[in-house]
Amino acid sequence: MVANAETYILPNTLDSWPWKRPINPYYAKVKAEATAWMHALQPFKNPKSQAAFDKGEFCDDLRTGCELMFFFFIIDEYTDVEDGKVTREMIGIVRDALEHPCDPRPEGEVVLGEMTRQFWERASQLATPSAQHHFMFQIQRYLQAVVDQADDRDAGRCRSVKDYLTVRRPGCGVDANQLPYEAALDIPDDVYFHAQIEELRLHATDMSLIDNDMFSYNREQSTGDENHNLITVIMHERGCSLNEAFQIAAGLHMDAQRAFQEKMKSLPSWGPEIDRAVGEYVEGMAVWTRGHNQWSYECGRYFGSRGLEIQQTEVVPLLPKVNKSGRPKGDQVVVDDIPL
Repeated sequence: MVANAETYILPNTLDSWPWKRPINPYYAKVKAEATAWMHALQPFKNPKSQAAFDKGEFCDDLRTGCELMFFFFIIDEYTDVEDGKVTREMIGIVRDALEHPCDPRPEGEVVLGEMTRQFWERASQLATPSAQHHFMFQIQRYLQAVVDQADDRDAGRCRSVKDYLTVRRPGCGVDANQLPYEAALDIPDDVYFHAQIEELRLHATDMSLIDNDMFSYNREQSTGDENHNLITVIMHERGCSLNEAFQIAAGLHMDAQRAFQEKMKSLPSWGPEIDRAVGEYVEGMAVWTRGHNQWSYECGRYFGSRGLEIQQTEVVPLLPKVNKSGRPKGDQVVVDDIPL
């Protein structure tokens, strides 16, 4: 593990994480169904962009989880190249579709509206009322964070670590991504929003956002969008090198791991039925942390075809800078292939 001016070291943050990665036996079938749904929407008119996006294999254990991952990453691709004004308009369309999933979308509207409508019309029929309520709460926080990120991009703002984490926690979408493993559970609000459950969510979110910012740093520094990334924020605040920033981030990740496992040991009891639901929910957080981490090496979105090699060597070649100005937007947006 030796870095030079053209590489950096990517720490293995979950080397001691006790939760393994289960694979749902219906993975192949559900993946095919969800991928067919996404292709039918035609979110990317550029065939090369669609092919690059497809390499991500955004799939989870359930159809809802598969479609939710498509939902997040297509919103990401569409809004990352827009200013705050256009991003607000797009997010407004997504919010309206979530509130009116049975109503047809206006003709000529950006595809995000119909994508959201179809996803939520289907998912809301499967989820318990409490799971629906919690998802709607969390997704609104995520959507606002997307707008905040666009505003930061417009202003060229690089926040402090504390301020960045405040914005990034809802913006990474981890809390909203809990829908697939909460969907069948009935967790009352006073339990879901209990201080200790909130702390577990915070630690699980921090683990995933730190991992995500580590994995996505190369892609983002290449396209000039690295200010909204924890690695850049640490370098800016602490005046440290790239590799030192990765080590600091790995330390924050380890702090979150320890806090999560300690908090699990002291959960209160709400009675057998609710305790069982809470146990499944918390287990879902822990398994999600492992699954997201491993998927990031395998998906092709961050490391091209070299993800598993990089997982072993921990050495990442820095991508060259590319010019994003004047690039196509909307359904013509360019999804970059990773030339590692």
